[in-house]
Amino acid sequence: MSLRLRLTLLYSAILALALIVFSAVIYVVTSRVTERVTQEAITTEASRIVQDRKFGLTHFTVPSNSSGVPYIYLVQTRDVNGDLLARSWGYSEVELPLTADTLDMALDGHIVFTRMKIDELSLMVYNGPIYDKETRVLLGLLQVARPVSDQDDALRVLGTL
Repeated sequence: MSLRLRLTLLYSAILALALIVFSAVIYVVTSRVTERVTQEAITTEASRIVQDRKFGLTHFTVPSNSSGVPYIYLVQTRDVNGDLLARSWGYSEVELPLTADTLDMALDGHIVFTRMKIDELSLMVYNGPIYDKETRVLLGLLQVARPVSDQDDALRVLGTL
């Protein structure tokens, strides 16, 4: 084997390895940033819902965008036992699941994000405690879900490139 061929093969192998590592890093960074941005958006929406002066465990308003169209969020409230109290009007047939571990963590004051799938719809779900604004007594749990199917599809395409 000639020196020229060996150097060409070595260069090709190094270049292929560098491209694979670079692609893996881009995929991991993109997926983590996308996940964090989605979590921040859902957390902001949950704060808006709870801070609304009309908010109650059995009634709430899902904020709308500037044209008056409600954002695409599934919202529901639960009491401290995990029993469903209310859910957003547009998704009255959908109940977001709640595991005992998630309920315990949320009622301990932690915000817990879970992922779930309903039919073909992939969702990221915020599970967070609701406190009385004045007494800071735990009232229940707020669940806010947002579709993430588009992000999953984009990451799947990025992973196949």
